[in-house]
Amino acid sequence: MRLAAVLLAVLCRSALGADDVAFPLRASGRYVVDRLNKRVKLACVAWSGAQTKTFVPNGLYKRSPQEIAARIASMGFNCVRIPFSTELYVRNPAIKPTYISKLKATTDRTALDVLDEVVAALSAQRLMIVFNSHLSAAGWCCDIVDKSGVWFTTDYPEGMWTSTLGGMAKRYRSNSYVVGYDIRNEPRPSVQERAIPVWGDTRAFWPLKFVDLREASESAATAILEEDQDALIIVELLHFAQYLCAHHVRDYPLRVPKKHIVWSPHDFFWFSQGINWWQDVCAQEMSSVSGFLGAVALGLGYILFDNLLKQEYIIFTLAAALLLVLRWRGQTKLPCARLLVFTSVLVSIVSVLTLISWPVLEAMHIDTYEKFVKSRDAVWGHFALHDVGPVWVGEFGENNPSHWWNWTMQYMQERDLDFSYWALDSDRYPPQSFEHGDNVEGWGQDDDYGLLNNDYETVRHDWKLEGLQSLMAPQDTTRTSSKGATELDVVDEL
Repeated sequence: MRLAAVLLAVLCRSALGADDVAFPLRASGRYVVDRLNKRVKLACVAWSGAQTKTFVPNGLYKRSPQEIAARIASMGFNCVRIPFSTELYVRNPAIKPTYISKLKATTDRTALDVLDEVVAALSAQRLMIVFNSHLSAAGWCCDIVDKSGVWFTTDYPEGMWTSTLGGMAKRYRSNSYVVGYDIRNEPRPSVQERAIPVWGDTRAFWPLKFVDLREASESAATAILEEDQDALIIVELLHFAQYLCAHHVRDYPLRVPKKHIVWSPHDFFWFSQGINWWQDVCAQEMSSVSGFLGAVALGLGYILFDNLLKQEYIIFTLAAALLLVLRWRGQTKLPCARLLVFTSVLVSIVSVLTLISWPVLEAMHIDTYEKFVKSRDAVWGHFALHDVGPVWVGEFGENNPSHWWNWTMQYMQERDLDFSYWALDSDRYPPQSFEHGDNVEGWGQDDDYGLLNNDYETVRHDWKLEGLQSLMAPQDTTRTSSKGATELDVVDEL
């Protein structure tokens, strides 16, 4: 089994490795191609850590950057996604030696200094690099209260975000292996900023503030391309990178040269129910504002559906209903009767609404591969299907060979999509971070989605690596697209 995996990795590497890539890269129809118009499939893995409070990629306390880079290449990947925070670039903090004990020099090192060494090690293995603006303040994501749902905060305003991306592009523009910038991780509602990312349509809806991801992406692209005119600009989608409809891009095209643009969804098994709603948003051609408001209502429905239809609650509801009947018939007197009656009425109404929503929510359940395909095609697969631009699935991961995993492997194989697996490392943060207070609060250290064990050498799940290796070789090694230009094409000039 392991010998077969090694042989497959060698074949994948020879088929799509960056060894013979004629830089720079660009988008052409649904593919990324090189200067000679040859297909280059980005088969990446995320090397996490630099976005956290340690400010360096994980594992440098176990192995050197050179050893980890060599291990990545040996598995067949041709690309690495490196998440980082705006704080890392702005502050460029000193790094605690305990996090980088396998580097030759461990004292007086800064975050950018260590990142330079990591990039050099990856480049020496001819691995392409995509930097990802993961967070504003260093930490862990992603939810709506982590202060990084949108690209700006009070401490790190939008101008600081764009200047960080421009600064990173300037720093690495002489390195051809640094091929692109994933400009913002999983745009999503931010409670602290009272802001919800939408695409183009930013109508006011008090007390919510809708902010335009399209305009922000254009600003970020301008900052990057001013420093590196060859960079790929990777744009993640709305609502945790779950969806962006064809009509959104048609009605509000991205005003960036399309040769630079790569579209990036994320997909995890818990996304499926939400994606089914976004599928309806796309089918009905709703605005992203209307889509979000509908998602709020749907989310409340799921909360009721998942938490109320349990034995204990059903008993509670029946008791509440019985209390109402007895009170109505005047057969019982209880202390605090008015409060109890009010509570009983409320519980009964919520229960009825839950039962009414039950068939609707059940109908949205993705329980077949056909439904899976239809939903993904609707919410982001259309970019590739209609040759609007390349699709790079920037995050997906699993800890068991579930239906979702098998369907994802099949779908990505059939659609021949570029990808980046989350993540290489099984550490969310180094064990030493506990004593320094740099751990991720509320999260365990172990990340069982990790491709490698925390020795940064052995593979955690053979089935996972084999699945990823099956996706690596491009099915189409030419630039040829299935269709010509479409009405969804974006403009050619800034």
